[in-house]
Amino acid sequence: MQLTISQGRITSLYDVQLGRELLPQGVTGGLVIFEDRPNYWDAWDVEIHHLETPTRLEFSGVRVIADGPLRASVQTQVKYGKSTIDVTVHLFGCFQRNHERQLAVFIFDAEVDWHERHKFLKFELPLAINNTVATYESQFGWVQRPTHKNTTIDAAKFEVCGHKYVDLSEYGYGVAFLSESKYGFACEGNVLRISLLRAATAPDAEQDQGKHEFSWGVMPHVGSFLESDVPMAAYVFNSPLHLRAVPQVSGVSPRVSKSPFWLEGSPNVFLETIKRGEDDDFGVNGTTKTVVLRLYEAFGGHGRVELRVARDVHVVNAYATNLLEDHKAELALAQGANRDFILKLDFRGFEVKTVKLVLSGEKSDSLTTVKCDNWVTIGEDE
Repeated sequence: MQLTISQGRITSLYDVQLGRELLPQGVTGGLVIFEDRPNYWDAWDVEIHHLETPTRLEFSGVRVIADGPLRASVQTQVKYGKSTIDVTVHLFGCFQRNHERQLAVFIFDAEVDWHERHKFLKFELPLAINNTVATYESQFGWVQRPTHKNTTIDAAKFEVCGHKYVDLSEYGYGVAFLSESKYGFACEGNVLRISLLRAATAPDAEQDQGKHEFSWGVMPHVGSFLESDVPMAAYVFNSPLHLRAVPQVSGVSPRVSKSPFWLEGSPNVFLETIKRGEDDDFGVNGTTKTVVLRLYEAFGGHGRVELRVARDVHVVNAYATNLLEDHKAELALAQGANRDFILKLDFRGFEVKTVKLVLSGEKSDSLTTVKCDNWVTIGEDE
């Protein structure tokens, strides 16, 4: 994948393997600032007329700071008014599970010294992709919103709240924006946007003034959204690896060598949450130890998975519960060839399941650390 910055703007996003240019001819992408003057509630409302006042910003001082086999990076800067925006663009290679080819993810890391009033900073990218709807992540699933303004109802959806991604796809190809801290998106025709900063003056006259650090990503992918790895990539983007030193007590910690919980089966089912049960007494020598796992189907289809629990996690019972962790039914526990515990679960589209595991009082290597006997601890950096 190649990204070209020319005269301060993104002028090309080119898929080398497919020989496909992803930006329409004659248009550019990058940062853009709009006038932002709501009619009534300054910090809450966004009016559609702000889209009539774009000022497209230009990157300057572009220089290469990394050029290796796993990552390439360029550093840029934008100055506007009293503000300075430093952006570092990284290109990472990744492997798409559903297609035997390597794709790329562009990560934009921004450091902003923001001193504007009534301005709205966004990042936009026009795409040679056509669809009447774009896909936005919601809690435990996604929603679609129109990319056109055919009716007044359609026009009112000019700004969409979402979680970790927005995706615009057509048959055979798509591009997603990934977000780790920004939750306003838009797709106007074939132009994807992510909202980055505002500068309201009421009720707080100094709202959002000062320094900010945030990131977003651009992920081209083969296939439509439902054939892509966008939801998983968004999770990975929001949950990067953290390196920690492991004390050498008695060999490698089981927490490093193997996870105590994992899924096998349909890739559209995610293990979203691992937490202690609300009825867990939280004591090192307590009599009640429960672990609650929350899973959901992410694409809107059916799925079947095996929830596997490591054999050294001493599970006594398993229950299906509601979100309040009230028991609804007991689940059948089976054991695999390597004595791992297995729970077989079927999902409907966007279905959320909560599973409670009741553990015995025995010490479980997969749920302990070298510091205490609890199954979870708050880590302390050395």
